[in-house]
Amino acid sequence: MPMNFNLEKTIVIDLKWSNLVKVWEQSQLLEGLKSLNLSHSHHLTETPDFSKAPYLEKLILKDCPSLSIIHPSIGDLKHIVLLNLKDCKSLKHLPGSVYNLKSLKTLYLCGCSKIEKLEEDIGQMESLTILDANQTAIAQVPFSLVRLKSIKYVSLCGYEGVCRDGPITFLIFKKM
Repeated sequence: MPMNFNLEKTIVIDLKWSNLVKVWEQSQLLEGLKSLNLSHSHHLTETPDFSKAPYLEKLILKDCPSLSIIHPSIGDLKHIVLLNLKDCKSLKHLPGSVYNLKSLKTLYLCGCSKIEKLEEDIGQMESLTILDANQTAIAQVPFSLVRLKSIKYVSLCGYEGVCRDGPITFLIFKKM
């Protein structure tokens, strides 16, 4: 996107099905931005720097098969509630800063077939309610995920779990 394109008061950027490889070269001031949807951008290789979009609530990167780099500034998003990375088949890992997202409620990793591990730091994501990490290479559930009080639903490795009895006391997993 051109640098002289004024996005300062923009609330939603919806660039589904774009041919973008990169959203912008330098960080843009996006103080009003609440939602960024780059779904189905098949050539997108990396996310932008999010440091100047402090109020972003929804980041939708569904079906971006070339996406391999998530900018570490994602961990600075204090208001984000939804992160959708479904079918980002080139993504091998999440940056460590993603585990700092205390407001994140929903994390979709389904179809990120190269992601092999979730870090124990996932326990810091105190608002996480839904984790869909089915069709990934994740072989082990971090114990800290089970201890999260907010978690209600987990789908992982062909199994899904539903929290019973209010704050998590146990997850019931069943084959999907």
